[in-house]
Amino acid sequence: MEQQSTLRLMAVAGIGLIVVAIIAVIRLFEFNAALPPEAWQIASEKQAAEYAAALKTARDRWDLQGIAHYELIIERHSSVLDANAEPIACAQDVEVRDEKVAAVIADDCPAQPAFYSPALEGQPTQPTISALFGQIAHDTRRITWSAEGIGCSFVAVNVAYDQDWGYPHRIEYLWQQPPPEFGYPIDARYFLPGTPAPTGKCGGAILVDGPQIVITLNVLP
Repeated sequence: MEQQSTLRLMAVAGIGLIVVAIIAVIRLFEFNAALPPEAWQIASEKQAAEYAAALKTARDRWDLQGIAHYELIIERHSSVLDANAEPIACAQDVEVRDEKVAAVIADDCPAQPAFYSPALEGQPTQPTISALFGQIAHDTRRITWSAEGIGCSFVAVNVAYDQDWGYPHRIEYLWQQPPPEFGYPIDARYFLPGTPAPTGKCGGAILVDGPQIVITLNVLP
């Protein structure tokens, strides 16, 4: 009798777990169904607008300083790892006058995306504050997808601006997956018609965050 009661309780518990799982699936379906068509495009444009607003505020603050002559030290911690699984780093130390490099004090950075940006196209720009602003603008106005393809992992750009002078003092590139409600890869219905959309499966690529760029500025007379 006692054994039958135990079995009955286990059966009820099992049914309860199944019901909870079904409710979770239904809620997930309802949440996904609530997403409008082109939802990813809308979310992307909103994120790009937030990036642009922060960049404009920082650039305006920098312009107000009127700093025309400065030393710029840029430490670049790349997405390439050494034998100890540590990022390979390089540094640039330059004198800048009127947003042009007047003198190179030191520079051991190779012209590779791993040291500058996953979205780098062509040769790196000059190491100046205006060029760094330009890099941030370029890398945050559109999405850079990983080698897995569209709809899989993408680059998130984290920028910290100096509170007093406005120049960017840290830029980080991190690989992220889309929020789960969009799917993985992202469901094609969440893209604008006529734009490139996911075509395959995600996974298989080894993604290393980076680079991380640290900027130090010294004002010169």
